[in-house]
Amino acid sequence: MICHLQRRMWRTTFFRYFSPPRLRWVRIVATTFGCALFLVTVSGFIPRLHAPLFEKVKAVTDDVPVRLQKPISSVHLLPDLLAQLPHIRSVFKRMYTIRTDCARLSILPEFRAKAEEMFSAYGGPREHLLRAIENQKVVEVHNLVTGETALFNNIRRFRPGSGSDGSNATERSAVAKLYTEGSGADLCDFCNKQRTAQDIFGRITGTHSYTASNVAKLSKWHSLVITNLHDPLALDADIIADVVAVSHRWFKRAHREDPLYVYPNIICDVGKRASASQVHFHAQMVLTRDRYFAGIDLLQRVAMQYLEKHGTSYWDELVRLHQMLGLAVRVGNSAVFSNVCPRKERELFVLSKDPEDPSFARAVALALMTLRDAVGVHSFSFVLSYPPLDASNNYNLGKMPAILRVIDRGSALDPRSDTGALEYFGSTYIAADPYAIIPHLTAAVDRFNANLELNRTV
Repeated sequence: MICHLQRRMWRTTFFRYFSPPRLRWVRIVATTFGCALFLVTVSGFIPRLHAPLFEKVKAVTDDVPVRLQKPISSVHLLPDLLAQLPHIRSVFKRMYTIRTDCARLSILPEFRAKAEEMFSAYGGPREHLLRAIENQKVVEVHNLVTGETALFNNIRRFRPGSGSDGSNATERSAVAKLYTEGSGADLCDFCNKQRTAQDIFGRITGTHSYTASNVAKLSKWHSLVITNLHDPLALDADIIADVVAVSHRWFKRAHREDPLYVYPNIICDVGKRASASQVHFHAQMVLTRDRYFAGIDLLQRVAMQYLEKHGTSYWDELVRLHQMLGLAVRVGNSAVFSNVCPRKERELFVLSKDPEDPSFARAVALALMTLRDAVGVHSFSFVLSYPPLDASNNYNLGKMPAILRVIDRGSALDPRSDTGALEYFGSTYIAADPYAIIPHLTAAVDRFNANLELNRTV
């Protein structure tokens, strides 16, 4: 009797809790739990190909899944290499196109001597020179995201008037004289801060630099950060870090004065060749209201469109691709890369999530000093921008990184302009190969790491 009652109670309980409607819910819960357990188990084995590249990593990163097996020396070799590397090619094709053409011509006997004279800087055998002139390889790299286009042709850089790379001793001596003459408080206004205007909230002073209000403004908030040293080529890592730190203080002070102005822009030209109004190093700081200056504003807008279209950060992809191509190095949390589609010769990018991270100022210094010391660049232009300021007067970190773009403006002694109709209305011809500076950047990072390690042990 007891057994019968127990069986009856068990049967009642079973059908109460495992009747068809309730059984269905039990199955759903069990299936969901099983799927979740499976995903947790296998996720540890899936490589993170799209991990953010602005995480804290070592100075020279190897965190990309695929890269060139051995370095290449020229952008002219890139099309053939991409054809052999489908993974890199798929990332490249989302952002760029690259095309190679053979431009042929015929050198008549009457013109041969003149052609050899025109390209005398070539330096190779006469037969090789004539063959190179008659069969020119032109490479076009087009940025699908920004619309920028760069044109490369090795033979063109040997044409008359292409200028010096600034590496010979005679030019270095002449440039040093050019950049130091006229210095001193009696001759240079910027060497005497009392002969400069100041902002309505006063002057911000750093260890190596100070601010002055611009007397011919481009915006409501437009000032200068000026180094104490006159010579623009005397910059070192400490001076550059101080300039960056003073700019942060000025932007935040101006924003506190006028919270509607939130977009930080810095532009700088070094040398009269680059259109600098004064030899003494100075950078122009402009805090704008509705948008960045046009060049950075374009980058911000296309980066947002790229994120919407591809579901991944344009900035992360840009760094990752240049790492894959062997064109990037890392300094702490910042990336430095030689642009595969440069705006002008020897363009370097520096990107960092946080402009106040010390590695950003170090990376900026690394880029500028490598151009000066290793490549002989004595005249250059750069733009710096930081993320917009928020209501709490801090940088709004996230979608917009801190950016440096710096370009070589050619020989400081060349009286001609380095821009013309091609640069203003067409595509840009690039005489310097993006890969040429990479060994110098790598060596600079190695020296930086060695000095950092030495300072830690002292």
